[in-house]
Amino acid sequence: MAKISGVSILITGTETYASMLSDIRGAKTSIMYANFCFTPGQIFDRLSAELITRAKMGVKIRIVADRYGSSSVDEKRIKKLEKAGVEWVWFRPKRLRQILSYNRRMHKKLLIIDNRIAYTGGFGVADFWERPRQGYPKAWRDTHFRITDQSAVMALYNAAVTSWNKFSRYDLEPVLAPATKLLVVDSTPHRWHTPSPAARLQIRALQHARSSVRITTAYFGPSRVLRDAIVQAAQRGVKVELLLNGAYASHQVAWMAGQHHYETLLRAGVKIYEYQTTKMHAKLMTVDDKIAIIGSANWNFRSLYHDQECNVMIRDRDICSQLNHQFKNDLKQSIQITEVNEAQRLKQRISSLARYFF
Repeated sequence: MAKISGVSILITGTETYASMLSDIRGAKTSIMYANFCFTPGQIFDRLSAELITRAKMGVKIRIVADRYGSSSVDEKRIKKLEKAGVEWVWFRPKRLRQILSYNRRMHKKLLIIDNRIAYTGGFGVADFWERPRQGYPKAWRDTHFRITDQSAVMALYNAAVTSWNKFSRYDLEPVLAPATKLLVVDSTPHRWHTPSPAARLQIRALQHARSSVRITTAYFGPSRVLRDAIVQAAQRGVKVELLLNGAYASHQVAWMAGQHHYETLLRAGVKIYEYQTTKMHAKLMTVDDKIAIIGSANWNFRSLYHDQECNVMIRDRDICSQLNHQFKNDLKQSIQITEVNEAQRLKQRISSLARYFF
């Protein structure tokens, strides 16, 4: 774990959950947890036990969970938490009158403890981030971040409050978050056909890139404006590298939808790699070895046009150096794609039509 400028980089599920649980055990006043994915299992049970202990000691604990991403959590587990004093709110609960908006989800991964420590990145709460599961020979590969920069922590808390207030019985007031070199982007799309704040941040980063761009994402199915930004950066001479999922992508349709764009990108000079060891779930971008964009947003239509997301832009060469080092290590477990798969072209084209849902 590398501690740089108030940001610690966490690579494995073992170190990520150990760090989070340790900080939860030290909570004195409050815990806010906004997360897309809570899944029953050993990790969930360990988290629940710590939260129950802190709640009984007077710590105010609030959880907002996406109803789709955490649908496997049963009422018995929730009631156990609530009995101890934990408040649980479903983001976009299943209601017939809201059926048309159910596709708009809360994909954030935010844990804020005592308003002094925050976590964000790709990790949800599930066993497959710590150990192999059926269909995956190794634990999912992901990256998470522990942040202690106080202004950034406040801004991340406010991003969690935005999602809490959407469906809670009462609203929480945001806190003052002074400017910091860590730019927090709380992203909610305004209209389905326009890029979200997270998408606009990525586009601007590509437009200002001068030498290198490295992108790691779990789901790749960008809109035309994002594809154009990638292509234009490569055509300006920027070395653009994409690290995407290989055969262990959990949604085959989404994987093939992304492959539909390979030919255009390869022709522009973009280097594409597919991770082979297990599922790649990290969401990372470094630009010119000095700017990093981290958080929950993938490079797909769902993250950048439908869902609530939260990203952080960091200007720090040391952070970028650490992330680029990990990127190179991940490439050792990847294969480079140099040509399109002609046999799969029709399937890829058909799959690309489903990009609005992935």
